[in-house]
Amino acid sequence: MKWVGLGFDTQSDNTFKDIKVNVIRKKKHAVISLYDKTKKLAEAEGKIPVICLCQSHRKGFWIVVHEDDLDKVNDIRQHNNKK
Repeated sequence: MKWVGLGFDTQSDNTFKDIKVNVIRKKKHAVISLYDKTKKLAEAEGKIPVICLCQSHRKGFWIVVHEDDLDKVNDIRQHNNKK
């Protein structure tokens, strides 16, 4: 199927070769409301807010982090994995 907005064959909302992005725009997302509450708590402790979503009977979890903090979270993760 051709994605008209990008001019090549993909249904992704981006032009990355190896990443599939699906952008969902809404007035309000429950996860973002939870993120906002978590951000206030994290800022009071000098931490970066991260939400992890899990589902019963599914392996792994999904990580929600603001794009401005993504590199910082990755740096912390890499540093902690070296220990």
